[in-house]
Amino acid sequence: MTARNDESLAEISYDADSEEQKNRSADHLIFSAVVVALFITALPVLYILLGWENINLFLSKLFSTDDYIYVARLPRNMAPLSYDLTVKIYLPSYPDVSEREALTFDGQVEMVVDVLAPTNEIVLHMKEIELLRGQCSVYWNSTEIPIEDFVYIEERDFLGLILSKTVSAQQHLKIKLLYTGVIGSERLNGLYKTTYTDKSGKIKTAAVTHFEPNYARLMVPCFDEPEFKATWTVTVVHPKGTTALANGREISNTEDPVTPWIVSKFERTPKMSTYLLAIAVGEFEFIQQYTNRGVRFRIWSREGAQNMTSYACSAGIRCLEFFEHRLGIQYPLLKQDMLALPDFTAGAMENWGLITYRENSILYDVNIYGPLNKYSVSSTIAHELAHQWFGNLVSIKWWDDLWLKEGFATYMEHISLDAITHGFMKLKDFFIINKLERALDADALATSHPLIVKLEREVEVHEAYDAITYDKGASVLAMISAVMDETEFNEAIKYYLQKYAYDNADSKDFWESLDHVGTITNGPKGGPLKIEEFAIQWTVQMGYPLVTVKTFDSKCFEVTQSRFKIDPTAEDIEKYRNPFFNFKWDVPIWYQLDNSPTMFTWLKRDEPLYIPANTSATTIVVNAERYGFYRQNYDENGWRKIIKRLNHNYEIFSARTRNAIISDAFAAATIGRLDYTVALDLIGYLERERELLPWVAAIKGLNSIGSSMHSNEEREVFLRFKRKLLKPVFRQSSFGQVANDYWKDQFFMDSNLQMLIIGEYCAAGAPACIAKYVKMFEEEVIPRCAKGQQASSCIKIPAPHRGRAYCYGVEKLGNIAHQKVMELYKVETVDVEKMRLLDALGCTKDVAIAKRILNSTMMHGEFRKQDIPSAFYTVARGTTEFVMDFLFERWDEIYKSLRNDPIILQQVIHASLSMGHTEVHYKKVINFIHTHPEALELISFHKSLEMMRVRINWIKKHNKTLVDYFKSHSHE
Repeated sequence: MTARNDESLAEISYDADSEEQKNRSADHLIFSAVVVALFITALPVLYILLGWENINLFLSKLFSTDDYIYVARLPRNMAPLSYDLTVKIYLPSYPDVSEREALTFDGQVEMVVDVLAPTNEIVLHMKEIELLRGQCSVYWNSTEIPIEDFVYIEERDFLGLILSKTVSAQQHLKIKLLYTGVIGSERLNGLYKTTYTDKSGKIKTAAVTHFEPNYARLMVPCFDEPEFKATWTVTVVHPKGTTALANGREISNTEDPVTPWIVSKFERTPKMSTYLLAIAVGEFEFIQQYTNRGVRFRIWSREGAQNMTSYACSAGIRCLEFFEHRLGIQYPLLKQDMLALPDFTAGAMENWGLITYRENSILYDVNIYGPLNKYSVSSTIAHELAHQWFGNLVSIKWWDDLWLKEGFATYMEHISLDAITHGFMKLKDFFIINKLERALDADALATSHPLIVKLEREVEVHEAYDAITYDKGASVLAMISAVMDETEFNEAIKYYLQKYAYDNADSKDFWESLDHVGTITNGPKGGPLKIEEFAIQWTVQMGYPLVTVKTFDSKCFEVTQSRFKIDPTAEDIEKYRNPFFNFKWDVPIWYQLDNSPTMFTWLKRDEPLYIPANTSATTIVVNAERYGFYRQNYDENGWRKIIKRLNHNYEIFSARTRNAIISDAFAAATIGRLDYTVALDLIGYLERERELLPWVAAIKGLNSIGSSMHSNEEREVFLRFKRKLLKPVFRQSSFGQVANDYWKDQFFMDSNLQMLIIGEYCAAGAPACIAKYVKMFEEEVIPRCAKGQQASSCIKIPAPHRGRAYCYGVEKLGNIAHQKVMELYKVETVDVEKMRLLDALGCTKDVAIAKRILNSTMMHGEFRKQDIPSAFYTVARGTTEFVMDFLFERWDEIYKSLRNDPIILQQVIHASLSMGHTEVHYKKVINFIHTHPEALELISFHKSLEMMRVRINWIKKHNKTLVDYFKSHSHE
């Protein structure tokens, strides 16, 4: 193995766009635009010679380079300083809005730009906007510079203004553009419509925005890249009877005395990226409180939802105040609005001063929301408020470093919530089952990617919003914090935020900030840890290590590493295949010998670690407390000693450590590095376990096995084994206690444990358990709700039990229950309850019902667009073949409908293929993507294929052994 010195480490590139590359891109684009300007006069002749098709091809080639990413970037010959935007919104069913005008908007933007290099062209982003060219102008000081021509490159969303003269550097230009556009009704980005039904039964329409990552250009021509930060002054003209919201606090709302319009003006924003701009117009209601420092906090919602907003207001204020105190920087705006929306792609969006949410991510009703629903609401609020510092105050330079804002916001969710709930919810522990575990699963795939990604196609920007970016990003930050010490880490964060406030930063800037503050922790080479050298190994290459401990001799253990990969034979994505560090890491090792306190050392990249101990008598566990982003494995003797310890006194290991042991045992068995019988023997002690974390790891491992057992005999012996394991703990669980305590923070972990045990015991086919839920359905659902009533108001089943009551009612009572749940689903307006009802519809294997559900997703107005993936997931549980065939047969229709909402499209693909487990399934997908080029480009298909191959190989290798084990260990 070749040694690497410090100088070679410094050669690692953090930003795909070096200054030289950016300048090359800018020079190319400037040259291209000038050529196009000269070329315009020859168009009539070229039309005769070439025809329009070849002219378009010429322009496309002219504006392309060898590397797609550089084409997509704007030139750096100028930068915006400020925008003054006025938008007039035409909503249907309001006075003075004609049918032709409905769902359109008029816009006017005046931007001041700083000229950084001599140029006679201005290049902006613009998409699906009609420019009123005769009313556009460019001024230098008070002198107008004529625009000779407009060049629009549709495939790049580029608008080029060719000026009559070259403008020198260090000048300011004022650009004024007037335009019109359409409010989207078939997409959930840009400026789009959302609808709801008011108390009188009337459908109401609102207009809202969602601009991340690159959709601001759908509403306003602009420099639509995160690095181009500028201030925004916004004016919204909207119908009387509606309210307008924007990032800044309202200055004035002036009603026109003659026409039915209101002009709402808002304060100028801080300097920010375009994706953070936001406006909303509709008939919204709000509640209001203030922080201790006087920041106005409002929660806005549709009519009828206001009674579910008080928790968000309280939690939001406490989180905001926590971040101000923790980070040492005051929130810079005078108000914080949070808006609940019926139609929304993501969970929420951190627009500065106007955070937008999907309703189920902000509304909360204690009678309807279970403990995990409450956690989801509070964590989403904390995530978005963390973004006000991580992403808004300090923004990324380009989407390559998306992890830097999303990973931080995910990490800070649990830090802030743990603080404001006084540790009652144990959310730092909950992090490892909710975030760390999901990240480890995702990063074990060959179709994974590094945290710092190489974005070469536009679709890859959208695909980067995944478990790697969010959950691995947060997990790596948590690991670095544990290595440094949380206090040191927080001081480094403060320095980073202060240094780059109102500016942009990349990963290298962040590492340098950490090293500037420094740490007393020694590094793998001895001496103070150089955080940058350590951290980049975990961000520029994908994957993570499997740390293996073996007895070396009687006096020491040997610790080595290899990459953990769910399918070692799967080929990595080409551009990530040969990383600089060759899939080796400097690994921080927290370890425990017997019942001694946790100790810390390093496993270096290129050499084993030796830990002194009396190996014959000592039990060793690595990744104690599970701070590290890696998995553990041992020789069989090591595992047997751990099993003995757990059986004798499992509490010598913390719940976090027990979680890691169980999770990693199943993971090692999955890839053939440990016999499954050892992993199953390991969980034998669980009949005495009363903590959530170990049980979550065990259930996850067992359910992974169960999902690959498909014959009736296999399923029955597996379920019998599972019932035997769960029965002692189920007997100590209480339906009633959960119903009484689930909403209390101090019972969060216990309530989730009891619901896990009850739910899994029922799922294992325990008749008495299932009967309780069927009885709930018969007594509380069928007779209580008259036609047209909503389940959220007429059904009194305690929130944690509602979903299972609906599901087992449908499964066991047949058509009468299914019809009742479908009837309730159609009229329900509370999103959390609506999703429960939808999920229950999938608790049947009736293909005719599955077909009705999926056909409904293709009908306009039957499903909200963001709910379509849930319908596919629901149906896929019981009808794998049908859902897969439906995706392929209706692909053209699905792709056309969802291509402009790529996150939803990815979710639908994953849902449709997630249960595939046979060679027939695998070949179907292969044949399909090779006859559909657009599908071949989508990573979701390739991830699904990888997981299918894993399942197919796993079934061949393990099924018989496991069935035999379950038969011999499942006597109830």
